[in-house]
Amino acid sequence: GVEAEGVAALTAAALGVSIRMTDATGRGGFRELLVRGGSGYIATYAAGSSAVLTLLAEDRINVGRLHLEGRRAGARIGELVDAALERVERPATVPRTAPPRPSTAPNRALPQRPT
Repeated sequence: GVEAEGVAALTAAALGVSIRMTDATGRGGFRELLVRGGSGYIATYAAGSSAVLTLLAEDRINVGRLHLEGRRAGARIGELVDAALERVERPATVPRTAPPRPSTAPNRALPQRPT
């Protein structure tokens, strides 16, 4: 099996090199990385401003479809992560309302069942 922690660590290392390469060559910000091995692919996609999505695929995968779905999923995950981070960093300033005041109507008890 594949260890998630190991893949995450290697993704971080590959991402660092990828970002440096795009910066050094003037190709803009990181968008995606595709690695092809003898038994399949590892694809990493930007997911918002602070996350990435890494997918493992078998060698018989349709790479065009992998990119289509990976980009789409990365964009959606990015929207969710960025929105969550924005809420944490800038909590909404909702005016607090005072608790409801006790009713001025006479206190009426609930009807009792005869025993």
